[in-house]
Amino acid sequence: MNTNEITMLHDVLQGNRDAVHLCHILTDLSHIWDDLVDRDKPVDNAAINRAFWGALILVNENSFFIQNREHLLPVMRRWVNNWLTANTFEARGTGQDYHVSFILRNRLTDVILEMAYLIGGYEWQRRVSLVLESFQYTETFEEYVSELQGV
Repeated sequence: MNTNEITMLHDVLQGNRDAVHLCHILTDLSHIWDDLVDRDKPVDNAAINRAFWGALILVNENSFFIQNREHLLPVMRRWVNNWLTANTFEARGTGQDYHVSFILRNRLTDVILEMAYLIGGYEWQRRVSLVLESFQYTETFEEYVSELQGV
């Protein structure tokens, strides 16, 4: 994560250290998992071990996750399912499939928005939604398709 991402997460999650840490774990895991599935970047054993340690140990030890597990798990399940579905659409490789994939692939944002809700309630979630969604889509659709097609 770059400095802007770290600052944004800290702000969106009102400085809740455990919530921010959980986001770091999930972000790291999602990047490594994506690289392993896409096979577009080499992933060393240390990164793979870190991702599995995060998924199996660190998430389950995280106080924010422990306190909010019943709220977070359904959203996390939807996030992972959307990512898997996006990969299927990507593999089919048509224009419409790319549009659907582009929308579905980065829905970790839904987990972060649920975390914002749990921390600050409805008004806070609404306040940070536009910021978070805008931050998520810094890559244009055209850039996304070009990268998929190796252009």
